[in-house]
Amino acid sequence: NSKLAQYFIRTFAAPRLGSTFIETKIFHLLKFRIPTKTEFKDVLVNMVGYILILKKQNQNSTFFERLIDAMVYELYLPEAIQAASAEVLKYLNNLPVVEEEDKPNLKTIEKVYKELSDPQHPLSIAMFKMDAIEEIAIIEGKK
Repeated sequence: NSKLAQYFIRTFAAPRLGSTFIETKIFHLLKFRIPTKTEFKDVLVNMVGYILILKKQNQNSTFFERLIDAMVYELYLPEAIQAASAEVLKYLNNLPVVEEEDKPNLKTIEKVYKELSDPQHPLSIAMFKMDAIEEIAIIEGKK
């Protein structure tokens, strides 16, 4: 579901012809370059945990899905992100870890959401700045 992955596959791995649907195959994914910044793997896994808990409880997970996109953009486009002062990863090192099956984590996730989505929080400001980055606008289909 990642717009970055879809963009990569449609642009480089399996360019489409007109409006033809491209079925993603394993050999397409093998062409996908994985960033070497592995110190953020646990943060990404934790964000996925937040989303899974929210979805199981029929809660809105859009913010955290957008946050994962922002994290991935920073991993793949570090120069553009730094030039725009739109780094998000540095704000995510101390987030509470959640276990997928643990219902009390909903309150923890709600608290994290309220903090990070506050328009005055640096992470929220950075995510907003990403919309102005040309590469991201192209990937998101806004340009």
